[in-house]
Amino acid sequence: MPEIELVLWYLNFGATLVLVYRFVHCKLFRTYPFLFLYWLAQIVADVLMFQVPLRSDLYAYLYYSSQTLYMILAVGVVQELYRAALAGHPGLAAFGRKSVLLVMGFAVLFGAAGVALDSPLLAGQYWRIHRFMTMERTIDSTILMVLLFISGFLLWFPVRVRRNIVVYMTGFVLFYFFRSAGLLVTNLLPYTHRGLLSSVMEGLTLACLLVWIWGLRAEGELETTVTGHRWNAAAAGRLSVQLDEINTALARFSRN
Repeated sequence: MPEIELVLWYLNFGATLVLVYRFVHCKLFRTYPFLFLYWLAQIVADVLMFQVPLRSDLYAYLYYSSQTLYMILAVGVVQELYRAALAGHPGLAAFGRKSVLLVMGFAVLFGAAGVALDSPLLAGQYWRIHRFMTMERTIDSTILMVLLFISGFLLWFPVRVRRNIVVYMTGFVLFYFFRSAGLLVTNLLPYTHRGLLSSVMEGLTLACLLVWIWGLRAEGELETTVTGHRWNAAAAGRLSVQLDEINTALARFSRN
């Protein structure tokens, strides 16, 4: 592993430790259990992988297993984020819990259409690694599309959300955008560029971790902000009424 990549890996590990500590110290793990488990799993996997030779079959199996676990936990993170963002609108939140997996199903079909973008295997690339990264990118792209859908909803409708939700959402949109783009570029370029690209992805992940460390705090559960149409009070008022009507209708539908 190149020296700069190794340094960034250790920095990411340290930043993840700090983030998990902040979750415990601020008692945020009770409010965001899936996000807490997501980063706790990263720490456990890194501790195990530190003990294993880099270019070994065991390291590859640990990497594949850990990435698969992260992708499963990420589905829980998306549902958790949707539920927390719409806590003030229980009808929409209940509907979202039932429909988010359906939305992800459609997003998977859309993301799978991009598999052909990096299907050719370049010289020096390993088939197993290349195909796993394609699968990982497809799932990451799916999660990104769902996050963008939730973000678009919040940017359109004037929803009052906790400050931590804004930080939570911003960090994950950036995180999955960087991962999806990075995995695609890694598969499109020759194997000789992999070290540089891996270092760039580690650096961008570190930036996202620092956003969460700086932004997620105990008082962020008490501070709130209104999201969509803050620049147009008249439109915000009209959309707020529409949002309440939608919430009421969905709450009635959920009870039937």
